Amino acid sequence: SAIDYAHSKGVIHRDIKPSNLILYEMEKVKVTDFGIAKLVDAEMTQSGTLLGTPSYMSPEVAAGQGDAADARSDVFALGVILYEVLTGQRPFRGNTSLDVMTAVSTTSPLEPRKVASQVPRELSAICMKALSREPSGRYATAREFAGDLRDYRNFLPISALAPTLRDRAVNWMRRHPQATAAIAAGTARRAYLKGVS
Repeated sequence: SAIDYAHSKGVIHRDIKPSNLILYEMEKVKVTDFGIAKLVDAEMTQSGTLLGTPSYMSPEVAAGQGDAADARSDVFALGVILYEVLTGQRPFRGNTSLDVMTAVSTTSPLEPRKVASQVPRELSAICMKALSREPSGRYATAREFAGDLRDYRNFLPISALAPTLRDRAVNWMRRHPQATAAIAAGTARRAYLKGVS
């Protein structure tokens, strides 16, 4: 939400990483270090100039197209952070910064579920959408990204993954636990009475 607010004011951060996020009051995050931020439509970076931290650069920035950085580049960095939270490791690694930038600009990471099997399918899909190699495949805004995370948390369908009939049923039951318990109790009672008769 903080990044979306910056974007709404025409500011692209360009160096989102865990050390630039400060957690306070256990639920709130402040974004810091706008030192290499870019104003939308400003001609501040020459093509070929690399700015940011290699592990969190978007593919277009890692490939030397720093002037192409936009809101979707920041979404990519947020996707890298989500990947770390879900799996305990970064999606792109290497022995040197150049190795990391090469990996970012030429490969796609393993899905979080393939790295950590306990990661829910929906969160894995959200993360991979944020980490799309092509900017057009990512969330267009940080608000959309946050919206999918919020919908997942509230057991609602997400845009990153078409829900199956089973997904819809499970999410309905999670959103309506009392009704689910009543239906289950009624079903069990009917089965019991049928067995007794």
